[in-house]
Amino acid sequence: TGDGAFKVSGHEMDYLSLRSPLQGDFEAFSEIATRSGTFGELMVSGIAARPTPDHLQIGVSEFAKGKRHSEISPPVHPISSRTRLRAENSATGATHYFNGRQIFVDSANEASAPWVAVRNWRRTKAEISELGIVGSPTIPTELSLISGPSLRGWSSYYDSESNSGLGTWTTAVDADGVSIVTSERSDDPLGCWNENLLYYVRPLTWDATVSYEFEYQEGECMVHPCLGRSVFLIRPEGIWLHQLTDGRYERSTLRPDNAVRLVDFSADTNGSVVLTEGWNRAELQIEANHVGLSLNDQRVAAFNFELDESPTFGFFHYSDQSRVRVRNAKLKGDWPRAFPMLDEQPLASQVLASWNATAERLPASWSHDFRRGVPLSSFLTSEGVASFAQQPDGIRLRHDGDVNSVTIDLTGQIQGDFDIVLTFKELDIGDEKPTWHSGVGVAITLANASRDRLDVVRRRDRLNEHQHIVFARNTVNQHGGVDWVSDTTRVDESTAGRLRILRRDDVIYGLFADGNSNSFRYLDRAKIESGKIAAGGLRMYNIAGENMTCSVTLVSLEVRADAILWPIRRRIDPVRANQPTSSATDGVKATLKRLSQWLLEPTTK
Repeated sequence: TGDGAFKVSGHEMDYLSLRSPLQGDFEAFSEIATRSGTFGELMVSGIAARPTPDHLQIGVSEFAKGKRHSEISPPVHPISSRTRLRAENSATGATHYFNGRQIFVDSANEASAPWVAVRNWRRTKAEISELGIVGSPTIPTELSLISGPSLRGWSSYYDSESNSGLGTWTTAVDADGVSIVTSERSDDPLGCWNENLLYYVRPLTWDATVSYEFEYQEGECMVHPCLGRSVFLIRPEGIWLHQLTDGRYERSTLRPDNAVRLVDFSADTNGSVVLTEGWNRAELQIEANHVGLSLNDQRVAAFNFELDESPTFGFFHYSDQSRVRVRNAKLKGDWPRAFPMLDEQPLASQVLASWNATAERLPASWSHDFRRGVPLSSFLTSEGVASFAQQPDGIRLRHDGDVNSVTIDLTGQIQGDFDIVLTFKELDIGDEKPTWHSGVGVAITLANASRDRLDVVRRRDRLNEHQHIVFARNTVNQHGGVDWVSDTTRVDESTAGRLRILRRDDVIYGLFADGNSNSFRYLDRAKIESGKIAAGGLRMYNIAGENMTCSVTLVSLEVRADAILWPIRRRIDPVRANQPTSSATDGVKATLKRLSQWLLEPTTK
């Protein structure tokens, strides 16, 4: 729908997956509903991670497998009605974030399941308002389906409750370092037709080719390919078609030894199959609903399967009759080879892509790297040297418990539409009993009739002590105080990110990107009477209450606008962090008064 994607019922596990496999450096992000009875998980490279209901553990899931759990301390903060899921993928693995907090690092780097998907359990609904990919992902032409010990992407059909979802199936490495999938012969009586299937959970929803090598020892070692519920039984006298049963849960009269011989595919074979003692090669070719089977490069059978059957590939054997050894399993699919840009992804926010493009076209731009300090030619600060410390990677703001906030104001004037981004890191909010909000923020005050002030703040809330990202609307009263109008909060536990506030015509928007993310989370909007941001009207601040501690490193400030005007009389002063400053009541007010009397000049892009 126009509001995202919804799932209301389904199977034990359901997946909404990208059509193409993705590898390389990219970031996947999603906004999901997390109300009671509604939850989804973001899966990257075959792994999904989320907190348990008690917030004390992280559950890690794979395709069609149960969760494994690990402790997390301190506990994850209470979940609100919407949650931001994000994962950063690279050649070394993937890092998963939950509302800005790192919750799991996948360093196994198994390439057998390079799928991005949203995963949902049958007893919960799923609502996805956003799903996007940014970065530089690569789309492989071929997948190695056996690339690690956990057999990521695979699951046992008949025994998914044991061995981490793999049942009797395991991996081993031969003398040449090649991974081999094995399943041993069981102790069940010969002739009980004990079905055993390992299947690749991602359906083959495109024309595809699956090839692999298998060991054949007459009466001892054999495996058969399966597609959906149809198994090609490879026997010396020909190919037989077996329909899977549900084992002890089968409700029909279908027997586990059912088999029908397929019509001979080639007159040259006489219906027989040549198998070599030792390693053989098989290939399954799938085109629409047509399946062809080749053995040792000779076509031996063909079959049309039902279109309503889920076309999952698998390895099958009767465990009472043979063991299994398989290697070099490869998948080629006719999946899309080009990855769409963000504005072409169907579940990504199109308006965010539009805003980014508009920002690039704004005629004036200015930026500052706080590694260069806080020069008086561009900024005014509210406190003395004790609250500021120059660091190699930025300026450190520290709240010492005696004042409500430490502020840095821009001396320039901003006119028309604008796009402002403040980057911060190393946010450290103390756990003292709250006497006020604590955190880092960026605010703009408009020179309009109501003196509207809009803030985007990453903070710890004073009322419930929750960690939030906030878009707040306020007004500045005649005494210079701030009167609250409304705010929108989202749970967020990040310690680094980018606060963003922008105007398009008469609407102000608040956005936030956690950590090193290249994707912004939309917070809210406010329709505001037009007006410029006067000198001193753009403020960056570190805020906390009495007897509370909060510190943060400001990294950079970027401003784009229709126009940016600066005082002509600029003084080239030393870095503010290394100089004594006047008090908030004397120095700042006096300087702002002087600024209001100076002429302004436009910035250069």
